[in-house]
Amino acid sequence: MELNGEYEIAAPQTRVWALLNDPDVLKQCIPGCEELVADGEHACAASADVGGKIAQLDSRLIASTSKKLEDQFFGKFAEIAGALVA
Repeated sequence: MELNGEYEIAAPQTRVWALLNDPDVLKQCIPGCEELVADGEHACAASADVGGKIAQLDSRLIASTSKKLEDQFFGKFAEIAGALVA
């Protein structure tokens, strides 16, 4: 499955990059995320409770559900990034 999209974040690029590498920020943005820990300098391991939602879906709906989760992630991320800039 391939997801494509564009999201404009109203924050400087250096700030966005720093936030994308902050496990605490990512945890807030990942729908259903219960735990996110740094696993090396540029990697994280996450535990999220989304399996039940996805398991209940017909395969035709997985792409739209993935897109919805992606939109929730970037919506929350943009909110956090914008709040830090303001």
